[in-house]
Amino acid sequence: MPAFFAISIVDMWQWAPFIAVLLVSSIDFLPREVVDSAELDCSKFQKFRYVILPLLKPTIFFLILIKILESMRAFDLIYNITKGGPGTATETLDMYAFYRGVLWSGEISYASAMSVVMLVVTIVLMNLIWKVAKKWVTF
Repeated sequence: MPAFFAISIVDMWQWAPFIAVLLVSSIDFLPREVVDSAELDCSKFQKFRYVILPLLKPTIFFLILIKILESMRAFDLIYNITKGGPGTATETLDMYAFYRGVLWSGEISYASAMSVVMLVVTIVLMNLIWKVAKKWVTF
């Protein structure tokens, strides 16, 4: 599992600035009146839990959605670091389609079919997340 751990560390290192910039800018654009009124009667934890966090839910949802979509296409990161190895420890579905369709046997139609299946799975997953988010996030 060390190879997967290394890829996870690199992925976190890659995405941390983007996430931090979005969260900090979202906090800067919170309604000042709401935050100031919460400071009058709430502790810092209550202010964060009951005021700031609910106002940040759309941004958090967007970040989760983008990260899930990005993790579905992690081919470039995994291929450049481990080439899918050691063995098949870090091989993903898109890497398998690449190896099977291009490198091993040249079955382009098989790789294309796997890509279409990945697209359908991604669309179904995003629709499921969107339906769950309608209950959790107020836009």
